[in-house]
Amino acid sequence: MLEAVKGYSLIVIDTLSRALGHADQMDAADMTMFMSSLQRLAMRHNLALLLIDHHRKPSLASSADPVDDIFGSTAKAGVVDAAMGLYRQHGEAEAVLKITGRDLCESELALRWDATHFLWDAQGDAQKVERSVRQHEVLDALQTLGQAQLRDLADATGQNRSNLFHRLQSLVQNKLVERTEEFGQVYYRVL
Repeated sequence: MLEAVKGYSLIVIDTLSRALGHADQMDAADMTMFMSSLQRLAMRHNLALLLIDHHRKPSLASSADPVDDIFGSTAKAGVVDAAMGLYRQHGEAEAVLKITGRDLCESELALRWDATHFLWDAQGDAQKVERSVRQHEVLDALQTLGQAQLRDLADATGQNRSNLFHRLQSLVQNKLVERTEEFGQVYYRVL
């Protein structure tokens, strides 16, 4: 069928599992043969193939790997140039898109679901977005508490004390938070 189609530069197969029909996705030989034939087709017609597939199991975004998580035999990932994995908790409007590939630097994008336009909206580098969200939590807690010590902020935000300490140092350096000492105790407050 694809042999008769001319002029396309991108073909999307959604989902690969459905396109495989009755093939055994767990069988390395079957998957190697199928994926190799798709690769040859793409190269022969100078086109990009975007294969939509499923993860093998739910994973936490922090420990997930888009290549390791491809459902079925690892042979499915053997010929791909790039793999992307969308990770989110069920029902959440935030997600992380992890990207890896042969000629790509690994990256993670924070995404937010836009229900009005029915799309995922890129928020930026996932680590920077997470850091920013956590810093806003600290600032909000300090607004509520007025002046607080590290342990009080950790309790109020639920953040790890070590990470919280580093966030506070950054906020102090950026002149958003003031650090003071009284009777040997360190306190923080919003400027």
